[in-house]
Amino acid sequence: MKVLRIFKVRDSGNAEFWVSNLVIMASTILGVYLAAQAGYKTAVDFEAARNERAGYYLQRSMVDEVKDNLKAVDEWSAEFEKVLRAQISADYFLPTDSWVTYWADKNGCCNAGSSSPQPEDIRINTYIWETMKEQPTTLEIPSDSISAVRRFYDNIEANMADIRAKSWKSGRAAKRIMEDVRVMREEVVPAIEKDIAELRDILKSKSVTVR
Repeated sequence: MKVLRIFKVRDSGNAEFWVSNLVIMASTILGVYLAAQAGYKTAVDFEAARNERAGYYLQRSMVDEVKDNLKAVDEWSAEFEKVLRAQISADYFLPTDSWVTYWADKNGCCNAGSSSPQPEDIRINTYIWETMKEQPTTLEIPSDSISAVRRFYDNIEANMADIRAKSWKSGRAAKRIMEDVRVMREEVVPAIEKDIAELRDILKSKSVTVR
C-alpha cells in the first residue's frame, strides 16, 4: 500500500489528475503520429510529382527528337530521289514514280547497276534517346512508346544497311523505311503527344507548373 501512495498526489480528486494526464499523453502521441503520417504523405506526393514532371519533360524531348528524325528521313528521301533522277533515264524512272517505286517495284537498285548512286546514311540524331538510357525516369514512360521508338531506330539502321548493299533485300528495305515513317507520324507520335497532354493536366491539377 505504501508503494501505491507515491501515485497519490492529493487526498481527493486523484482519479481526475491521472485521467487528464493520460488524455494529454494520448493526444500528444496521436498528434505526433498524425504529423508524421502527414509529413510522409507530403514527401511521397512531392516525390511522385517530381518524377511525373521529369517524365513529362523527358517525353517532350523524346517526341521532339523523333519528329526531327522523321523530317530527316523525308529530306534524305527527297535528296536521294533527286540524285537518282539526275542519273537514271526518265523513260524508266517515270516522273510519276517515287524512288521507292523505282527502287523496289522496278528493282532499280539492281537494274541501274553502276549508274545507281550510293545512298548516304540518314542523319538520325539520338542524343535524347541515348541520354534516356541513363535516366531512371525513362522506365516510367509508357512501354508502348519506348518500344515503338526503339524499334523505329533499330529498323532504320538495319534497313539502311540493306539499301546500301543493293541486294534483293534493298527494295523491301526501302518500303519498310517509308512505312515505318508513316506509322511513326500517324500513330506513334500522336499517341505520345496524347500521353504528354494527359500528364500535363495531371501535373496542373497538383499545382505543378509545366510548359
